[in-house]
Amino acid sequence: MFTAATRRITVWTSERWWLAAVFALAGISSVATGFLIAHTGLVVAVVFLALPVAIWIALSHPGGALGALWLVALNGIPLANLQSGTGQLRPTDIAVVAMVLIATGNLLLRPRTAGRLPVSVAAACGLFGLWWFLTLVRSLDAGIPGIDAFFFGRDFLSFIIVVPAAWIVFQTRSAWRECVIVVVMGAAVYSFFYVAGALGLVNAVRFTHPQLISSAGGIQRLYTPMNDLVITVAVFAAAALATTPKRRVTPWIALLTGLTLLAFLLQLTRAAYLGMALGAVVAIVIASTRGPQVRKVLWRRATIFVVVVGIALTIIGAFGSSSLPTKVITTRISSGFTDLGERSGTVGYRLNLYHRMAGVLGPDWPVGLTFLHPKDRYFPSLPEGTIRNADVGLLNAVMTMGLIGLVLLLGVPLAVARYVMRTRKRRPPWMIVGFFAWLAVLLAGLPTLITLFSPTGLLSTGLTLALGAAAVGAHPPERGGAANEASSR
Repeated sequence: MFTAATRRITVWTSERWWLAAVFALAGISSVATGFLIAHTGLVVAVVFLALPVAIWIALSHPGGALGALWLVALNGIPLANLQSGTGQLRPTDIAVVAMVLIATGNLLLRPRTAGRLPVSVAAACGLFGLWWFLTLVRSLDAGIPGIDAFFFGRDFLSFIIVVPAAWIVFQTRSAWRECVIVVVMGAAVYSFFYVAGALGLVNAVRFTHPQLISSAGGIQRLYTPMNDLVITVAVFAAAALATTPKRRVTPWIALLTGLTLLAFLLQLTRAAYLGMALGAVVAIVIASTRGPQVRKVLWRRATIFVVVVGIALTIIGAFGSSSLPTKVITTRISSGFTDLGERSGTVGYRLNLYHRMAGVLGPDWPVGLTFLHPKDRYFPSLPEGTIRNADVGLLNAVMTMGLIGLVLLLGVPLAVARYVMRTRKRRPPWMIVGFFAWLAVLLAGLPTLITLFSPTGLLSTGLTLALGAAAVGAHPPERGGAANEASSR
């Protein structure tokens, strides 16, 4: 009798103890929530309840959590404008810290899945991090307060923090896929509302959260950090569509490609147009070397694309008006050649700004002027008195960390590219084609775009590099693949 009762108690405690714990936790949470609502307000109570849920999601689905943080950092959450902060702290900084915490938790909970960062990538990150630290020390020697110097250059530091942190998380196939799904869905939703807003069909401000809106020929240009992510998704989606045989998901990939490419075209960014053209050439060259099957799919899809676009342009040219988006885009492209030839417009402005910044930089071009916050060191000859400017691209790195800093910064994506090439036999063709096409787009925009020189752009670039490098585990490996991967790291 005593033995049977003991056995029943043992069975109950071993199989149903969690039920009692859940009821106890629910009761404590209810009391605590009521107390918080009564004494502090509803917001604090919501945070109290949401925080444990967020922690559970981050630990159980780290890839999806990183994807969500990616969208948060780029202000890509519909109906929630998150571009605010206290002092110099921004959502991008919080996202980076959260990513590091998720990677740490993943490392502690799943130590067996944590693969070693490729030596070349680790060396590139380490060298750039060392140069960043030396630049920070030089900033302090120049009399710049530590807080101001740190925040003025912290986006470069976040870049080499995000890459290894994301690498740790993306070592499992599920985490890699979770992040891709979240990011693709976010980019698709954003692209839809961007197109609708740019064409004036709806007021999409609450969904796109633009930092600035301008008008060009009846098209609204929306300046948001999400534009970089749209280009990234468009490149990889186009690569998948052009090199992958027809499957059930092919129509969805085609829809995603068309939507993101349309959103990209409506951004009316001429430097990005040039980068995308260069990326297309790189994609075709690389795809042509990936075997007869890939070449067959590529030429078939390319032929269909050219025929459809040719017919559409013919109809538009014959019956269209000057206010159609295609006319606005072609006018925008042709004006770029005019500005370049005459050194006028935005081209002339950028050349003049390059000249002024070079004059300020002087003989310090190898090492830069350090992280001179405009609050502490104001330059009257430069816009807003700062040595960083959104219109001069790579000069943001040269002015602060010099040519050496720029070279070391570019060493990180080049090291990842080298690792991708060394492990190319274990990767699907669309990943190889998409990665190097995206890298060409990134490098082509260096002179004028700040994708690699801004907090949101650097974070997005770091995550894309980590996804591209870790994608070696995103599909079934070939025979002998594990040994090849280990030898390549």
